[in-house]
Amino acid sequence: MTDKVESSLTSVASSYLNYLPACYGSAEPSGELPFLALYLKAFEKLLSGIADGADLEQADSSLDAAVAYRAGIRALLDADVIGNMFYPRWSFLFPDSDPSVFMPPLSEVKIEKNKTALFNALANYFGLAKYVNDPNRLTPVEVWARSFFEWLGSTIGLGVDKNWSIDTSRTLIAKAFALDRARGTPMGMEWLLEALLPTLAQPVNGVTLGEIAVNDCERPPFIVRETDTEALPAFHVRESYPDPTKAVVISNDVRPEVQRNGIDFTVHDSNIVAHLPWRFEIEISLTAATTVSESDEQKAVLAYYRELRTVLETARPALTAYTVHFTVSGGTVQHFFKMHARRRGAF
Repeated sequence: MTDKVESSLTSVASSYLNYLPACYGSAEPSGELPFLALYLKAFEKLLSGIADGADLEQADSSLDAAVAYRAGIRALLDADVIGNMFYPRWSFLFPDSDPSVFMPPLSEVKIEKNKTALFNALANYFGLAKYVNDPNRLTPVEVWARSFFEWLGSTIGLGVDKNWSIDTSRTLIAKAFALDRARGTPMGMEWLLEALLPTLAQPVNGVTLGEIAVNDCERPPFIVRETDTEALPAFHVRESYPDPTKAVVISNDVRPEVQRNGIDFTVHDSNIVAHLPWRFEIEISLTAATTVSESDEQKAVLAYYRELRTVLETARPALTAYTVHFTVSGGTVQHFFKMHARRRGAF
């Protein structure tokens, strides 16, 4: 043990000794500090915190950095760390931030020295190694933050994707309750899509995601049977029908008596009764660079559509369908793609 370590760890008495009668602080005959003066440092390290991490590491190279550098409980309480840990804004890292900013950036800070300072502040609180910018691997404090948000998301039923950035995880966890309250509504599905789709890796280089809109759920129009059934198609989609006896009745009412648009009639055996699901219209805009081919545009549309369906199949109300309209703009050309997803058993 070097002299530096010796002087730091064994020659400085715990400040807790001041709270005991003076007799407990009397020096040993050899001139060394009394046993209690050093023994109390273990409690001071845990409760108040002592800045002796470097000396501890030098004294014992196998010592976990989380033990050597961890802040004391008092420091965590004074900085409101404990009280703010379970809301992902982590306001204790941003004491001077604008309160109107919903989620101050942590992992996506543009200025590297500011990002380093934020991660080092976090590392100091929890006894983690200093942050070092390395594009090839995550540092311990980043690994810890990711695992913490995976756990925090699981407590509210949100599965945090390992590919999400730390800031994406923070934002989605903070919005989870609002998204859940709006679950099944057009507004809620739009929020969810706007939150999740931008987190995906860009499926095709040069194709970027634009606006997302979910229109109100609508009942499909009536299907009317033509008088001359030999004419094709025999059924036509109309907003209204001239003769109720010639209609294919679409109703949520399974009884034979149907009232629709002020017309009352009874369904006969010769009529077809179908139950069409209510339908959402979803509009997605993409922007493609002029160098992107139409086939690559189609690949991007299909990739986003697959991810979009994964979200909507769990978020849409039961017994509803949806149609997705993709608009891909690039240069002077616009392409339109229309994708349908119907509930199982729909007419």
